[in-house]
Amino acid sequence: MRWIDEGDIKLFLSKRNYDIRITHNARWIDQKCTPDVITIISDCILQYTNDKADCIFTTKDIWYDSYAISNVESIFKKPNPDERKAQREYDKFFQQPMEMLAYAGVLKRNKNGSRNIYSVAEREILEYISIRERNALTFSQFYISRVLEDSDMSDIFNFFFDKQTKQSYIEVKDWFTSFTIANTPINGIVECRRIFTKVLNPLAFLYGKRGTERV
Repeated sequence: MRWIDEGDIKLFLSKRNYDIRITHNARWIDQKCTPDVITIISDCILQYTNDKADCIFTTKDIWYDSYAISNVESIFKKPNPDERKAQREYDKFFQQPMEMLAYAGVLKRNKNGSRNIYSVAEREILEYISIRERNALTFSQFYISRVLEDSDMSDIFNFFFDKQTKQSYIEVKDWFTSFTIANTPINGIVECRRIFTKVLNPLAFLYGKRGTERV
């Protein structure tokens, strides 16, 4: 693996347009897109596709792979995916980070009927993310910043980071909710606010500012 750094990540992100007003993609980030989950999902994908030229896969291909079963069960205390009660949880756990990685351009996604079919588009970036949670956090922070910039959302978030009051927090949360409902298929306030947490907190950590828990 070629060693890549933060500059490589920024360069990779700068070559793409992530404007949600154009793509209308609601799943550019989601509830399960936390650094620990993104790291293990990236690792599972790399293990599954290792030494397989032009390998394509679905969400279930990854979650039923023996490597994923062993590591996800042991690290996250998840039930075996064969258990009926685990199906919905596993679907979110694997699919949401994979959709984020696809929107970012790290994975490539195509449709086969109603199924999403993935392949690895940028293996070096995926390897960087998979090494440790800190790398996944760094990628997420830069990626989120880029999506906000391309979508003209940066100013409202910067307003909150500058003001750091309960009122400014309410304003940015309400604005993000309205923006998401207006530009994506999501139409529920509760879902928007769950996603908002995954957007705000990584940036708050990056800038050393208050996030959702400290306002």
